[in-house]
Order: sequence, then C-alpha cells, then structure tokens
Amino acid sequence: MPEPPAPAPADLPTRLARIKAQSARFYHDDPARALALGEEAVALAAADGDAECLALALWTRGNARMFLDRYLQAAEDFEAARRLYLDRGRADEAARLAVGQVWALAYLGEFEAAQRLAAEAQEVLTPLAASSIADRRRLAGLVNNLGIVYELQGRYEEALEAYSRKREMALTLDDPFQAARADLNRAFALAALNEYAEAERVLLAAQAAFEAAGARADAARAAFNRGCLLSRRGRFAEALAAFDQARSILATLEGMENQAAEVALHWAEALLGGGEPADEAALDALHRAQALFARHGPLLEEGEAWLLLGLAHLSRGELAAARRSLAQAQEIARRLGPASLAWRVWHLRGRVAEAAGDASAADQAYEQAIQTIEGAQSSLRIDAFRAAFLEDKLAVYHDAILLALRQGQPERALEIVERAHARALVDLLAGSLDRLGASQGEEGRADTDALALRDLRRQLADLLRQARLTAANGPHWRLEEAALDRASLVRLRDLEQKIRTRLRRLERRNPRYAALQTPLHRPLDQVRRHLAEDALALVYAAVHDEWLLFAVSRRGLEGHYRLGSRAAVETARLAWRAALERFLWLQAQMGAAYVERHWDSLLAGVQKPAQALYAALLAPAADLLARYRCLVVVPDAELHYLPFQALYDGAGYLLERRSLRYLPSLTTLALGSPPRPGGRGQALVLAYSAGGRLPSVAAEAQAVASAVGPLFAGIALYCEEQAGRAALTERAGEYELLHLATHSRFRADDPLFSSLELADGPLWVYDLYRLRLRASLVTLSACDTGQGTLRGRELLGLTRGFLSAGAASVLVSLWAVDDRSTAALMGAFYRHLGAGATRSEALRAAQLGLLRGERLVWRHPAHWAAFCLVGAEGQVGNAEDAEGS
Repeated sequence: MPEPPAPAPADLPTRLARIKAQSARFYHDDPARALALGEEAVALAAADGDAECLALALWTRGNARMFLDRYLQAAEDFEAARRLYLDRGRADEAARLAVGQVWALAYLGEFEAAQRLAAEAQEVLTPLAASSIADRRRLAGLVNNLGIVYELQGRYEEALEAYSRKREMALTLDDPFQAARADLNRAFALAALNEYAEAERVLLAAQAAFEAAGARADAARAAFNRGCLLSRRGRFAEALAAFDQARSILATLEGMENQAAEVALHWAEALLGGGEPADEAALDALHRAQALFARHGPLLEEGEAWLLLGLAHLSRGELAAARRSLAQAQEIARRLGPASLAWRVWHLRGRVAEAAGDASAADQAYEQAIQTIEGAQSSLRIDAFRAAFLEDKLAVYHDAILLALRQGQPERALEIVERAHARALVDLLAGSLDRLGASQGEEGRADTDALALRDLRRQLADLLRQARLTAANGPHWRLEEAALDRASLVRLRDLEQKIRTRLRRLERRNPRYAALQTPLHRPLDQVRRHLAEDALALVYAAVHDEWLLFAVSRRGLEGHYRLGSRAAVETARLAWRAALERFLWLQAQMGAAYVERHWDSLLAGVQKPAQALYAALLAPAADLLARYRCLVVVPDAELHYLPFQALYDGAGYLLERRSLRYLPSLTTLALGSPPRPGGRGQALVLAYSAGGRLPSVAAEAQAVASAVGPLFAGIALYCEEQAGRAALTERAGEYELLHLATHSRFRADDPLFSSLELADGPLWVYDLYRLRLRASLVTLSACDTGQGTLRGRELLGLTRGFLSAGAASVLVSLWAVDDRSTAALMGAFYRHLGAGATRSEALRAAQLGLLRGERLVWRHPAHWAAFCLVGAEGQVGNAEDAEGS
C-alpha cells in the first residue's frame, strides 16, 4: 500500500494553534509535557518575530504553567501576551487569555487586579459566547476563576455561587469533566463553610470522575482536598492516608514540585493536629515548602507554611522561632486580607504567649482572633453557613475561656461563652425584629430561581408522597427513603441538591442578616436584669474535654463550676437514652401489661443514669439551686438532647421541685420579642393524622381549641385535608398561638430538610425561615421536634426555625412520643394556660399530672419528660406576655 503524501507545512499561526490545542490535552494527565509544548511554541514564535504569534505562544505556555502551579511565571506570560494582543487591536483574544490570567492573579493575591480584569473580559466574552461554543466554555472558566478570587479572599458564599454556576454552565455544554472540576472547587468552598458532609459527597464524586477519565493531576488534587477536609474534621489518620494517595499519584507525574509541597505542608499539619511534635524532617519539609511558594506562589500557601512553622516550633518549645514564623504569617495575612489565615495566626500567637507565661498578651491575641472570626461570620448571608461557621474555630474560644478562669475572671469567661452560644441565631433575632413586614419568601417572586424552586418542591413532594404509599409506619424519614428504588433515590438526592442551591441563591439575594452588620454583644449587667427574682439561669459550656457551669441570677454571676469530664457525662447520657428507648420498645412490642409487670427494673434502669447526670451537672450547685424556684437552662453541645426535668437526685425528679425552660443563649433574654397582635389575638390549631398513623391528633386538636377558646378572639381549626401549608403560611403573622399536631421527620444528615408533614406535603425548616411570626407560643405536638444537628454551637432544626421566624417560645419533643399520652399532656397544658399559669408552670403542672397520675405506664419519663419549653416565659392570650421567669 503506498505511503500517504506528506502534509504541506502549515503557516506559523496555524501550527501554534495546533500546539496550543495539543498542550491543552495534557493539562490533566501530563502537565510537564504540556509545558514542554508551550516552550516549543515560544521558541518558534520568538524566532519568527511576529507579535501576534508570540502572544499566542506565551498564552500557551502560561496556561501550562498554571497546571504546574507556577503562578508567578504564568502571570508574566499572560500579561506579556495580553499587551501584545491589545497593541494589535485584538481585544477578543486579550479577553480569552484573561480567563487564565484571572486565575494566576488570584493565587498571587492580586485580587483587585483579578476582579477588574474579569469584569473587562466578561464584557467582551458575553456577546462572543452567543455564537461560539468555545467562548461559552471560556466564559464558564472565567466564572470559575472569579470563584477562586472570592475563595482566596475568604468570600466563601460568593465562591460557592460562582462554582455552582460554572457547574451548571458545564452541564449545559454537555461537559461532565468540567462539571467535575467545578465540583472539586465547590467542595473546597463547602468545607471552608464547615459543610463537611456535603463537601465530602461532592469531592468523592469528582475524584471518581477524574480517575475514570485518567486525569491524574486532578485526581491527585481531589485526594489532597479530601485530606484537607478530613484534617479540618480532626480525622487525622484518614487525612494522612488521603495525602499519601495524592503523593503517590503525583509521583507518577513530572514537574509537580509545587503540588508535592502543598501535600507535604498539609501532611505536616495533620501530624501536628494529631498531637505529634515536629521533628527535624518535618521542619525541613515546611521550610522547603515555604521557599517554593515564595518563588512560584500561591501567596496564601506561603502564609500557611509560615503558620505551620510557628506551630511546629511551639510543639518543640522553641518560642522565639515560633514568634518569628508567626510574624511572617501575619504579614502575609495582612496583605491578603482573608480571615481564614488571620484568626489562626492570632490564636497561635495567644498559645505562644501563654507558653511564655504572658497572660495579658495571650488574652489580647485570643480577643483579636475572636473578633476576626466574628467579623468573617457577620459577612455571611446564608443562615446555615453562618450557623456552622464556628465549628472548626471553637478551640480559640475554649482557650480564651480557660485563660480567663485561670486569671480569676469568671465574668470574662462567661462573656466569651456567650459569644459562641447560638451566635448566628442571636444575630438573626437581633437583626430581624424590626423587619417583620418583609417578604414572606419565594411565593411573591416571579424570577427564575423562585419559579424553579416551586417546580422542584412539587417534584420532591410527589416523590415523597409516592414513598409514603409503600413505607412502613414510623417516625423517621429513612423508613420512607427505604421504600424508594435506586433510581428514585438518586432522583431524590438530585432534587434536594437543586433545591438547596436555589434556596441559597434566594437567601443571598434577600439576606435576613442585612440589618445587623456587626455581631451583637450584650454585657452581663444588661442580660441579668431580664431574669425574674425567683429564676436562676444555668449556662453550660463544653470547653475542650470538660463541662463548665455558670449560674446567673438577677443579681449577677452567682457561681461558676468546673464539672468534670465530658466523656463521663456523655456515657451517662447515652445510658439514660438507651434505657428510655428500651422502655418505649418494650411497651410497643410487648404491651402495657408486660411493662407494668417489670415496672421496678425498667424504672430503675432509667433512674440510675439520671442520678449520675444529676450528680455531675447539678449537684455541685445544689446549695445555690435550693434558693430558686425557676430554672432557665442554657445547654451546650450534647446537653441539647437532655431533658433536665428528668434528672433524678435519688429522692425525686428535678421537675418535682422546679419549673424549667430552656434558652439557646443567655443573650436572647435581652433581645425582647417581636410585637404581638394587639388586643385579644387569634389562635391556629392544625392537626394532620398522616394517613391515620396518628389517630389521637384530631381529638387533641378539639381539646386544645376548647381549652384556649376563652383566651383568644378567634380559633382557626384545620384538620386532615384542610391542614395544608397555606393554612399556616398565608396568615402566619396574625396568630398569637400556633398548635401543630402532626407527624415530623428529623433529618440528621441535613436538618434544614427536617419537616412537619402536612396534607399537601412537607413544611421544611427552610420554609420556616421565610415566615414572619408574632406568636407568643408555638407548640409542635409531634415526634422529635426538638431534635437538631449541632453545627458549631448552633442546634439546627425545627426549634431554631420557629424561633428565627419570630416565635417567642416553642414547645418541642426530644424523642418519638406516644400520641395518646401526648394528647393527655397537651390537654392539661392548655387547661393550665387557660387558668392563668405561665408557660413553664403550665408545662410543669401537665407533666406532673402524668408523673403522679393513675396510669402507671405514663409515670415513666418516656411519657412525661419529652417536651421542653424553649424561649420566653409568661402567659398567653389575654394575659400580658412577660420575658422574665
């Protein structure tokens, strides 16, 4: 067969374009080869002398250098090429290469220049993209690289939005690989916002896509990012394994020194985080990484290297060397501006000062760290992100609290505790009280996101309705999920992710924190005045591995206690919960007669750990407790899941001696409440049996309506098919009392999808954030309504949702309650309210009625202790709503 004729030699511009395209094919698998082709292009263009050819060659080499993390040299190539194009009147080509130049400038810390260039390029590329797929891809890349600018500035919400838009654009262009690259960045932004579960899901999917595509460099980056995520979560052994995976992939590639240095840097961080002191090899690796980043960028990684050198020297007791390293890190933090580096530098400076015995300098450094964190938190607009923001930063607060106690400053320690307790909710309430007439949410908006959200909600409601038809009866959402086939389950996850993205977008446009630009602080003197004379507030704080208690009355801080090990308390709490659930299971499976026959042993099973909890959490302050009739409990961490009324001192339950209510933060006492409806208000009673699974709710609703009728000008009663979302949302602000008796679902994996089941679908926590309530009391008569997922020091769930919507107080349950005993409890509760009792007194009387009643089974804490009052005290209806106890 004859040989094909040799191709005719191409002209230089065509040849360079081919080299550029060939170089691009190696970005993700062999970036060193991509750079070699870039060097070849520059040599050819330089020999020819044509300016436009040289610009194209420099652009080619600059792109390749970016994939080797050689940002400084890449930026030089891009700028030289850009000037050549502009000199030749080629604004279109200058805009196209600006996509990579924005990326380079971001990593060099030139944020203003990067944003200015991105705006110029976007103006040129947008009309070009209308007729060119290649330019649409470039425009998507520009959006992504602008996200990198935001990320490195610590503007994580904006970064996440940019990456999400890049992903949508890539999928529209049928480019799943670029969508996976957007997911790689999206996961990093989510991790920075402490959305770890979502970040890990996204990251694992991206890593699988890279491995399937043979994109080794991207697969290494995904493994590295996962290591960073795991290290942030304190899972150091897993982080080291992920870093080792990244290292082994990089070893198969040439020219990846910068990436290898990044891996070494964060590998050392995981070792130090796990408590290992730095050895000489670790110090040497950190110094080499710092030198490499100083030469090539990124500047932020150089700051990280100096920070970790400071930590390494501190671990070795080399305080002078630690100070020198931290000074370098602080200078870079000052130049760049992101709080993510600055607060960590201040925190470590405080630790060094403590190690040197300089308590004053340590306190100042910790205060600077906390102020930096608070400033960054206050810039966030999406509530879930703001709530979770402290999750990886609590050690600063803990160190500052313990330092204040060692210095004999318990009031200062309590102030710091309160600055961490439910901080996002406190800021939200403080910023929302004067905006109750604001938009109710997406219903009034006709834009693309709102319309898409409505359609997505309808699809998800239909899918869940289908699942309910085949699911087993039960209180937890996973039972319904189990009824879905694999394809439907994948669709459910996809719908939830799309809803999540749209809701975040809407929330960013209409932020609920806009009225509060700085964090709210209330000194103890202002807060304590809102306590009644007979009330004592018990403020708990989980600090590192121990529990602290601060007791506050109207007169001030009455005492502070170091209660001991968190682990011991958690062991007792879990034993108590296991005994309670065993009782409920036996009652459900074996019947009341069986429970009564084994009553003594079952009751002892729950009282023994309850007594251990009393001894650990209350007994140290027993003399002080004896002087007060009402307790206001401010729980922390896992104590949010504990009903203090069921703690047992060996002779009786705490409920038998005290009335109780709970607050998410002591500071909320000083915030006041939104204005309530004038005159005799309205009440809403809503009951839905969830397809007959809750047969007692209809009778409960009738009993409640009868009991509270005299207190209100009108009662709106909606049952079964009338009990839809509109019954609540359309006139939410008119009701002083809301009583919702239905089925609930707690979503531990995503608490903002926790919901109440109504006739026309779920009412999510997300929906509550769009309500504007004026209710003195919201009662959620359903299972697990008081459950939540801890994020930082915030408990995300239905309770927080109703409080943030404006409810003064919420009555919620901590476990799956029996609907018959609950109906009896609610009837008694409202009868006592109708007789003029305050909310906490009415709840105590109703619970005592079950505890001391004729039905033996209902005397168990499983029946009477589940419900807790969270929020304000006072009467409802005709009586004045009082904040104090």
